[in-house]
Amino acid sequence: MDFQLHEPIWLLLLIPLALYAGWQWLKKRTSWTGVLKMAAVMRSITIMLCVLALSAPYILVQNDEEHIIFLVDRSASIASLEHEVEQQLAVAVDTQQAHQQTTVYSFAQTLQTDQRLQAGEALQPLAMIENREGTNIEQALRFAVAAQPENQAARIVLVSDGLETTGIAQQAMSTLQMSDMQLDVYPLTRQIQQDVALQQLMMPQYAVVGEQLKTTVNIYASQDQQITLQFIENDTEIATQQVDVVAGYNEFSYELMAQQQGLVRYTARVVAEQDTVLNNNELVSVTEVGDTPQILVVEHEQTSSLSTLLQQSGVIVKTLAASALPQQLASYLQYDAIIFDNVPGYVVGEQKMALIQQAVEKFAVGFAMIGGERSFGLGGYYDTPIEDIIPVDLDVTGDHQLPSIALMLVLDRSGSMMDGKLVLAKEAAARSVELLRDEDAFGFIAFDDRPWDIIPLSPLADKQQAMDKILSIGVGGGTEIYSSLALAYSQLALDDAQRKHIILLTDGQAATNNSYDALMAQEEHEGITLSTVAIGADADRRLLEQLSELGKGRFYDVVDADTIPSILSRETVMMTRTYIEDTPFIPTVYQSAWNEVFAQGVPQMNAYIATSLKPTAQLVVESDKEDPILATGTAGLGKTLAFTSDSSGAWAGDWAASNFWPQFWQRNIAELLPSYQTAPYTITRNQDGSFTLIDPSNEAAFLEVTAVADNGEEQPLMTTLQAPNELRMTTDAQPGLLFFSVRSRDNELVRIGVTIPYSEEYKVAPTNEALLTQLATAGNGEVLADVTQAFREIDDVSAEETSLQLFFVIVATVLFFLDIALRRFGLPKRRLRKEQAEQQEASNIEVLVKQLKR
Repeated sequence: MDFQLHEPIWLLLLIPLALYAGWQWLKKRTSWTGVLKMAAVMRSITIMLCVLALSAPYILVQNDEEHIIFLVDRSASIASLEHEVEQQLAVAVDTQQAHQQTTVYSFAQTLQTDQRLQAGEALQPLAMIENREGTNIEQALRFAVAAQPENQAARIVLVSDGLETTGIAQQAMSTLQMSDMQLDVYPLTRQIQQDVALQQLMMPQYAVVGEQLKTTVNIYASQDQQITLQFIENDTEIATQQVDVVAGYNEFSYELMAQQQGLVRYTARVVAEQDTVLNNNELVSVTEVGDTPQILVVEHEQTSSLSTLLQQSGVIVKTLAASALPQQLASYLQYDAIIFDNVPGYVVGEQKMALIQQAVEKFAVGFAMIGGERSFGLGGYYDTPIEDIIPVDLDVTGDHQLPSIALMLVLDRSGSMMDGKLVLAKEAAARSVELLRDEDAFGFIAFDDRPWDIIPLSPLADKQQAMDKILSIGVGGGTEIYSSLALAYSQLALDDAQRKHIILLTDGQAATNNSYDALMAQEEHEGITLSTVAIGADADRRLLEQLSELGKGRFYDVVDADTIPSILSRETVMMTRTYIEDTPFIPTVYQSAWNEVFAQGVPQMNAYIATSLKPTAQLVVESDKEDPILATGTAGLGKTLAFTSDSSGAWAGDWAASNFWPQFWQRNIAELLPSYQTAPYTITRNQDGSFTLIDPSNEAAFLEVTAVADNGEEQPLMTTLQAPNELRMTTDAQPGLLFFSVRSRDNELVRIGVTIPYSEEYKVAPTNEALLTQLATAGNGEVLADVTQAFREIDDVSAEETSLQLFFVIVATVLFFLDIALRRFGLPKRRLRKEQAEQQEASNIEVLVKQLKR
């Protein structure tokens, strides 16, 4: 038993109290009676007990309880050992004694609590752990120390290979030593019999087109074998080599020609038959390849005439089908400008649109949209990333006569739609509601094995309520199309709108004995059109295409569900708006910079797609209905352009036949090109995963930096000024490429790509026995050969803390009231003697009086 105080500082109060008590004793000791002296002593004891209570006294009562804490490394480097380790832990826990308890924590990059076990309880299978791409031993040790109660004998058992990728484990040892906890280690050793790992890829940071790039790769092999080494430039394989590697580290050098421009992504990949770990087979690098400006022209179904016109100006033009657009940001950063020439949005998809938006806004790639019957609003770009960056709005606000509308959406909610397709379809349907006017009629039917009339056809009184109903739809059962389509036709037949349209969307097949021909040929259904959308490989394309032909609508064959929003948007706006203005007119040119081009007058134009100018855009050419024909603007760092007529000449009319047509386009595209600076900055990746930017001009504090991953997602970036020329940046980026856009206070733009290699977890390395031994020695523990040794007796002793604070308060309270009673009434025996003396005195007086009377 041990008496201790939590707050001994309060004992200092006893010094002035003792001095005061001594002074009172010397001053009044001659006048104090015995009762007062006793009361003074009692009061002094009361005050002393109160001070002791403030000091939070307690006693420690020793017991034999022990706590064993397992920290189990479950990072990717030892994933192959996880089952074996779990079995060993289960056997060890069975040896736990009655006075011991066990807690199991799993850790990798983060930490989780798995189980708390008393004696006799069996270990259950460990739960899944997230973020296995790192090992943070320091964090795990600090957590174990912080979570352990004081005065309890405890031992930490670290089960790991010691290959830490984050943190420094030794820095946690001072905290561990102050806690008097022991630290044992149980080393884990993975056996990699066959593995090939690409350890390093080195390429120049800058080059020009046609230059031979000196490329060096370092490859580790666990044994001699022949492997395949591939090199990929953006999405194109440019070299394949068969090489012989020996056990250990191998270095190879190659000369690769730079064929593409911009920030070019180079990938090195090894392929081997005898390979255990596949995560370490690929590395990427990025090279800034400069030369002649490179333009990407995106087309659909027909060849764009812009390629020939632009090549005359000396730029490099590449054409690409909309369906073949890449899915990595780096593939767009190789271009100086991107042009959509009459490209439908439902072919592109919003994921690729978002990548282009990042390229424009963050890395100054120019963007232009050219009109046609599949572009702008007719292309399904309403409320998409592309509409965000172009200088015009797709909602028409000019003087255009709009017909009355009745729209029915018939949506498949069967079980096959549950893998994300239904979510996208509901969001797309809600977006269609936004495009309608309040006076338009709208209805929504969801079907599985029967129709569900979610929103009966009626004018849109409350758009938000309609969208909420659509978004609340859940997954149902089978698929039955006919009855739902019949319900939609019956509701539209009763409406007197000028345009009546049905959009049917399904991913399944539905047999019926009823006749679709008879349903759609009834006289009262005249004027109702039907478009169909087939999603995925299981949809009945033949039926849906036939229905769209009978319904005089359009058929969409969707492979990527990401395109659904653009399709429904396109269908809605084609019905609700009069987009194509096809009355010939003479446009008005506003900017004087074009006077030289139109010195011979402004030719006639045949048609265009109606849009509205954004407030921040600049109007260059305008129609007779005050709609923009040519508008320019900016989106973030990039320049953008919208030409609402076409490039083929069918709509542009006399413009395309004039001599200035090539000059017109060459000048427009020249305005889109960014002006990149040669990078005056260097960005390097640090060992802890952060990045350091060095600015030789010592103006790092004024830089605006944005980080974007290769998939187009902007990464949250925290910046700290380390020095006038040094900026430290931290972000949670995944392996691959990370692109930095750096803008100075003079608005000069620099693009820099940085490679993030695969996690250190996948590097082939032996167990770090030196670190584990060092930790065990510093923690006064052992390097265990068997996990069961963790349950040996602990030298330290547990103690249970019992507070005395309440006891001292109670005693002080009792003494305080006794003190009051003593001062008020004195001692009971003395009072009795006084009463007896008074009675005796009274008796004596009475006797004396009687004697005098005689």
